[in-house]
Amino acid sequence: MGDDEVKAEAADFALYLNPHVTLALGRTTSLDITLPPAGVNAQVTVTDKPSALDPTQTAVTTSIDPERIEELPVNSRNYLEFTLLAPGVAPSNQQNSGGSGAASGSPLADSGFTFGGLRTRSNSISIDGLDNTDETTGAARIALSPEIIREFQIVNSGQSAEFGGAAGGAINVITRVGENEFHGDAFTFVSNERFNARESFSDPSPSSRLRFRRVQPGVALGGPLKRDRLFFYAAAEQEHLSAEDEAEIPSSTHTRINSLLASGFATRLAVRSLTPGRFRIGSDETEMAGKLTYIASPTSHVKLSFRLHKSARSRRWLQHRRPYRQIRARLGLVNTRSSKGRGYLDVSAATGLLVSILCLLPISVRPGNRKQEGTVLDGLDIMR
Repeated sequence: MGDDEVKAEAADFALYLNPHVTLALGRTTSLDITLPPAGVNAQVTVTDKPSALDPTQTAVTTSIDPERIEELPVNSRNYLEFTLLAPGVAPSNQQNSGGSGAASGSPLADSGFTFGGLRTRSNSISIDGLDNTDETTGAARIALSPEIIREFQIVNSGQSAEFGGAAGGAINVITRVGENEFHGDAFTFVSNERFNARESFSDPSPSSRLRFRRVQPGVALGGPLKRDRLFFYAAAEQEHLSAEDEAEIPSSTHTRINSLLASGFATRLAVRSLTPGRFRIGSDETEMAGKLTYIASPTSHVKLSFRLHKSARSRRWLQHRRPYRQIRARLGLVNTRSSKGRGYLDVSAATGLLVSILCLLPISVRPGNRKQEGTVLDGLDIMR
């Protein structure tokens, strides 16, 4: 996204120069170029920008450009929160969706937002043209660091057939690519309960604040492996969270429950004692992503991308510890080529998903194949 310069020239004709051509994700930009016969030092220069209105576009879309991603703060480091900048989009109801501790294993039990009041599990999320939507929850399969995101498009309604399978909205994410110059970033985000304001009616002492300590270091680097031919871009981010939650149970209630449990009631329950008060929660997440781009010719590009999301969560609730581990990886290969006005896109991807909840889940293999005009998607999901 941004302004580009278009130049056209031919023998015995005047030069055409337009420095204000705006290219946006998911939008087709058309230019009518007329080259008059060349005179003495003749040149056609366009000084006005074309209209931003595309009369052929029927979908309601919002584009999030790199400047917004770079400048706007996101407390959770989840790039999908930028979706809330689009009109008609609202966050999902955490209480109804099950929250972050849902058994689905996703950061959210659904996509996290609703388009026009439609179901939060009816949205579509794609990364570099590959489907990234969990079939069960509607959440993103792979979590990405915002450092790898270049831009993305939000389609509220009226989407074309390429976004099939989404009754709600569609999100099309494009990741960054390397350039001829090396560029990198190193960063650390720190959150602590001491930085938070206390609630108006809570105990004013510092010890009354619930523990919340999160550290998120990360790095990003991009550049050439072979100048003008082979480029790379990679980003990695690690999150460690140590926090507390609070459960309040009336004294008479937990005393009666503990008496029943001690007498042998409900012997299959793992929890044998209830202790009201604070309990620890925590998580460790690793997000890695990278892309290799090879320019074989001006009309043929090959892109290889890799994405990995690994998380481990623990929650001690009423004297019971519940571990949860999740590993998600995705490998995609994209080859694009166009010639004489006709083009095609071949996409092949392998997706692996390993989920372990107390090591008591079956293994299933489901091959999938979906064909669309101009696009072929082949994938394999492995669940544990």
